[in-house]
Amino acid sequence: LNPGAGEPGVRNFLQFSKDGELICWNLGNTKLEVLPEEFGTIRTIGDLSLHCNQLRSLPESFGQAKVGGSLHLYMNKLSSLPESFWQVKVGKDLWLHWNKLSSLPESFRQVTVGGDLNLSDNQLSKTGWHTERSRYPNLTGGLEL
Repeated sequence: LNPGAGEPGVRNFLQFSKDGELICWNLGNTKLEVLPEEFGTIRTIGDLSLHCNQLRSLPESFGQAKVGGSLHLYMNKLSSLPESFWQVKVGKDLWLHWNKLSSLPESFRQVTVGGDLNLSDNQLSKTGWHTERSRYPNLTGGLEL
């Protein structure tokens, strides 16, 4: 499923605290094409980086993820997000730019982001609810389109 992204290689990018908590996981530029359904169980106190891969979709469970830092999903090939995505909790920035998103689930407006939300350089319409910062009640920072 993920040629060139062997398990030993991706495990090298894990960083744990002394208490065993996952601090961050940098999976950027690791040639990932798919994530397992179980990936939604991930909990980090820092960043989760999945940028610059070949991801075309995310598992439905992804909405259960909790990321204390920033969530980097930019420069993939995402054409849609799972309906559950609004449930994801991101402590800092959520970067979804440079994908192929042409629409967002209506529920996406409820996503919790402690920093900025970047949706630029996708195939989203320049008009619609997703373009209005006021439509994201759980967004602390700015909206970039």
